Amino acid sequence: MKKSDFGDILEVVIILAVLVAGLFYTAYGLFDTSSVSGSHNRYYEAREDF
Repeated sequence: MKKSDFGDILEVVIILAVLVAGLFYTAYGLFDTSSVSGSHNRYYEAREDF
């Protein structure tokens, strides 16, 4: 396996991980007692702390 192949695989894995994380986060927001926008607001507030 060439190094470029490994890089392509790594890129695909990262993209899939981001998509899956986004799906889980959206599902969590939908099933949460608060609205989806409320969960997104909490997410952005948490990001601003860093």
